[in-house]
Amino acid sequence: MKKNITINMQGRLYAIDEDAYDLLKQYEDSLRNYFACKEGGHEIVDDIEARIAELFDEVVASGKAAIDISDVQDIIGRMGNPQEMDGTDDEEEAHTQADGKTGTASSVFEQLKRVLLRPGKRLYRDTDNKKVAGVMAGLAHYYGGDVTWWRLAAITIPLVLVCCHLHHIVFYWILAYFILGITLPPAYSPEDRLRMNGRDVNPQNIAEEVTADSVNQAQPQPRQRGGCLSTLGEMILFGVKLVMWLTAVAVVLGCLWLLVMLLLLLFVPSLTIFNGAGVAFSWMEHPWVGSIGLVSLGLFISLIVFGLTSSLRSRHNPNLSLSGASRLALALLLVASLTGAIACGTIIISNLAEQRSLHIQRQNEMWIKNNTHNGFYIDDDEWSYMKANGWTLLQGDNCNDRYTASGEYYTGNEDKRYLDCYDENGAQLYRMERTDSLQEKGTYTLTAVVRSDGPGAFVYALADGKIYRAEIPAEGNTGGTLWQEAKATTQVTGDRPARLLTKIAEANDGNGYGWCKVEIKGIKASRVVRYGVTTVPGITKSHFDGTWFSATDFRLAKD
Repeated sequence: MKKNITINMQGRLYAIDEDAYDLLKQYEDSLRNYFACKEGGHEIVDDIEARIAELFDEVVASGKAAIDISDVQDIIGRMGNPQEMDGTDDEEEAHTQADGKTGTASSVFEQLKRVLLRPGKRLYRDTDNKKVAGVMAGLAHYYGGDVTWWRLAAITIPLVLVCCHLHHIVFYWILAYFILGITLPPAYSPEDRLRMNGRDVNPQNIAEEVTADSVNQAQPQPRQRGGCLSTLGEMILFGVKLVMWLTAVAVVLGCLWLLVMLLLLLFVPSLTIFNGAGVAFSWMEHPWVGSIGLVSLGLFISLIVFGLTSSLRSRHNPNLSLSGASRLALALLLVASLTGAIACGTIIISNLAEQRSLHIQRQNEMWIKNNTHNGFYIDDDEWSYMKANGWTLLQGDNCNDRYTASGEYYTGNEDKRYLDCYDENGAQLYRMERTDSLQEKGTYTLTAVVRSDGPGAFVYALADGKIYRAEIPAEGNTGGTLWQEAKATTQVTGDRPARLLTKIAEANDGNGYGWCKVEIKGIKASRVVRYGVTTVPGITKSHFDGTWFSATDFRLAKD
């Protein structure tokens, strides 16, 4: 059972099926749009309507109570040659041929333009053959080729880029599809479908398109169950749609996050990654950057939301879709606002990064200043050890800012710190000294536990204007006389000296660390004795021929 309505055409009433009326109205609307820009177009459409009324009279005279869709399709097919309705086609065809002849001598730029911008076609989204948004189907109509290959390329290229670790290009790839899905107009009307396929928009082609569309709607194809490949394809398609929608949501949320971050960078940079005192955006240096960045990012977010809502509304009502000019303006504004936001954001981040770098540099300078003692930079651990044991660094050239070490103490205690200096070229000039005040005048002996990988490093003592010295044995970092003595000990008791010798013998997995004990005897002093370790030729009277040396456990005792 069909619903009938009554229409008034040229002062006469006709009973017509509802679906036939929809087809007739679509055909007349297409003709009116076609002739709207032509001189006398309204009169031509009125003449066509009068002709349709005459054909309706013939249908009614044949005995039909109501006009059905087959009658309308037949009438559309009988409307005659388009040239009889529109006499400008011959002239337009002649002009087209003339343009084609002159185009053979066009420049390379024009030829490239014709390749990229196909003459006679317009780019639309093919919503009748869409899988996601109809972008690939529209590109296939515009540039030619099977739409399946276009879709495979759209999926394969991002996968290849991901395998090549070009994730940022994949983001722009998806963003480009997203923008095309918003800005490209859908081919809803017969005129749009004709332009999409590169066909002339004339009454005859409009009639054929309208008739073909009505036939397709009247005879829907039954949905057939596919096999495994079809099911797999549907699953992949669902995954692609899900990724696209998630990407759209991520773009919107990402833009909102960027807007918040931009506000924080401009006004509260201490709450962002650019933390630290004295870091703030230089409004006086860049007075317009912050304002333009905020406006650009806000505009980009607004345009994205507007494009999404317009796309959703046009799905339910094609009459609410944006015009071609509006979509072009939307695309240009999207590109301009995104470019402005990126440019301003880059300037802002660069400005703050530069300030942060200067701030870190000032902090480092302050750190170095606070850790500079006697003209040398000494870190906290070394300075604590030196201060606790009364050591003063008098010279430390080519010592790589390292004057003590830990990890190879002769008892195997890895936490115990000792004097140490290393330079791969052996060019260090090192002098670490300590001063002991004497209670009484007399002769003293200085002992120390030392090691080195080459001759020329000395333990020394200064008393009453005289220098006393003893060279550090070059035993390397294994063995050593101290270890040899401990290893040779056969009597092991439970007292403390025996346990110490056991630790010395077992250090470095039983190989020792090269430590030796040296003595300087006969030091005659009255008030103070200054002693330490050095490689300075002015004291050692020789050249250091190694790369490192160590010293610890200095003891000054009265004979």
